[in-house]
Amino acid sequence: MVLVTQITKKQSAMPYNSYEPFLYPAYRRYVLGVNVVKISVAIQGVAIAWEIYVRTDDVLALGMVGLVQAIPMLIFPLPGGYLADVGPEGPWCCCTTWQVHHPNRHTFQANCKTVASTRVH
Repeated sequence: MVLVTQITKKQSAMPYNSYEPFLYPAYRRYVLGVNVVKISVAIQGVAIAWEIYVRTDDVLALGMVGLVQAIPMLIFPLPGGYLADVGPEGPWCCCTTWQVHHPNRHTFQANCKTVASTRVH
């Protein structure tokens, strides 16, 4: 009990720098890439909405496009979460990492084998 208290006091004495991850170039590139993708997706959404409105001149059509884009986000998370919880881990992990490893199929196949072999029972 005393050891835990001493560790906690030592850790709390050290100042926390919230910008420390940005000292690593790989993390800076990662954050930059994530933000570029987010901005690009937002621009794409505005462009699609603008194009639909220009072509149809109908607000209802624009609303239907938004609804069609939102329906999968409302329907698929619950069944997907259930399947991820009860099913085997390997195929789901491989399925979700496909786009990351797509250019290099050997890495993708090795990742699938590694995940399937390291499943915690």
